Amino acid sequence: MKIFVIGGATVPSDHQDYDGEVRILNASMERIGSDVVGMGHDLVACSPFSGSADLPAVRGAISALPQSGRAAASIEIHCPAAADVLSVVAGLTGPPPYSDFRLLTHPVSAGENGKPNWEYTWLLSQLAALQASHAVVAIGGKQAGPANLLLSLAVTQSKPILPLAFLGGAAAQCLQTLRWPLDDLFKDRLASLYRHECVDFAMKLVEELAATKTAGRKQGDPPRFFISYPRDRPAEADYIETTLRRRSLDVFRDERDFGAGRDLPHEVVNYIERSNVFVVVWSKEYACSPWCYDELELALKRHKEGKTQLWIMCVDETRIVPPGARRLLNFPSRTREQIERHLLSLLEKSEAE
Repeated sequence: MKIFVIGGATVPSDHQDYDGEVRILNASMERIGSDVVGMGHDLVACSPFSGSADLPAVRGAISALPQSGRAAASIEIHCPAAADVLSVVAGLTGPPPYSDFRLLTHPVSAGENGKPNWEYTWLLSQLAALQASHAVVAIGGKQAGPANLLLSLAVTQSKPILPLAFLGGAAAQCLQTLRWPLDDLFKDRLASLYRHECVDFAMKLVEELAATKTAGRKQGDPPRFFISYPRDRPAEADYIETTLRRRSLDVFRDERDFGAGRDLPHEVVNYIERSNVFVVVWSKEYACSPWCYDELELALKRHKEGKTQLWIMCVDETRIVPPGARRLLNFPSRTREQIERHLLSLLEKSEAE
């Protein structure tokens, strides 16, 4: 998943509480940024400046890179295409070509007399970052600032949002907006979001939120799983199938290789149409398989119609290519431990529906 961080200090830099807020902000977001990358997700950020949630999150993510074993870029930065901003960003990323970063620049909005309108300029980058993300972590942020707008948009887009309320501000206001659905999910853990200690397990809560968004189905409808995977990479599908069958669940996977130029067999189409959970074992082999694409295309159509859930397990760092799947929640599953963790969380949320 791509995790976008929103927020920052809630008071101006000349306020007496600013330095204390920034110390808490930096410590919190460095931990979360480290956990984002360490747990196999991508960090999405915008501002490279002090007082933002973005800067310490990026620093935390950078600190986790040597231990993460990640081969692909895992930090995505959206920022204005302005020389002074890019020079500060370069202090974090280093010169191109980037190995650990994806840098996406956005136009500078012109104001009066041709001077940049920085409020709108930064908002454009932030909106692009929000659009690119799968989930949001919010902390602080001025209530009258862009964080409030961005979080309101994230709510209307039904993105999983974890609002950390211990600095107050826009994040605390967002928590009040989401109080009842979050209370249903977290129950007695909801109170922890008002305490700094929650950063130690914040990313686990984000994954839990994502599982809840992904796993829902019609009440009383028993799960029927279809596992879609490339035939020349069966190991992860084997493990997923075993995990599901040990729980006496209905699972179908097809182990034939149909050969180029042939349509999906009717039997496979029938099983996909009977299933209500379509498990994608995404990898570079999957991306190169026309039969996997055909299965996924059919599943995406059924997902759009509300007939099936899509559980996308990314077993390597290949970027998701099909346009209909790019913005769907996905789960880094590069080890058996990660596969099992996400699968069991999805099952738990599915059974709770």
